[in-house]
This record gives sequence, structure tokens and C-alpha cells, in this order.
Amino acid sequence: MLTVDRKAGVAVVTVGRAGGAFPGITYMSGDLKLRLVATADLVSAAEVISGTIDDVTPGMELSIEEKRSNKFIIPR
Repeated sequence: MLTVDRKAGVAVVTVGRAGGAFPGITYMSGDLKLRLVATADLVSAAEVISGTIDDVTPGMELSIEEKRSNKFIIPR
């Protein structure tokens, strides 16, 4: 986490397109969840989707939220 703009409700995270980030990816830290809304080469903007912007602090570590499913479709 690079910086937080509490007034705008946006956090700037230190992962961008060069690192494989794209809008829609969800990151988490405990109960806090952030979704990327815009990406640049080296940084991205994220909105809080679970928790509050006050829970976000510069320097905090985030991890990608993984949604795994054991369901799949076999094409015909």
C-alpha cells in the first residue's frame, strides 16, 4: 500500500499492469477487501468493498483474494 486518499475513498497500491494487475482484482488484508478500479504501469487505484477507508494504512500488506471452485464445465 503506497498511499490513501480518505477524502476520495481511494487507496493507491504498488502493483500495476507490469505486475499483472487489472481492474476488478480483489485484494485483502484480514476482513478488509479492496478492488482495483484503475491500473497504470506500476501502481493501481483501489476502492474499499469490505471494511472502511479508515482501516487502510500506508505500508500494509495485501494479498490476492482467491476464489476457488471445484465446479467446471466440460465442453462438448
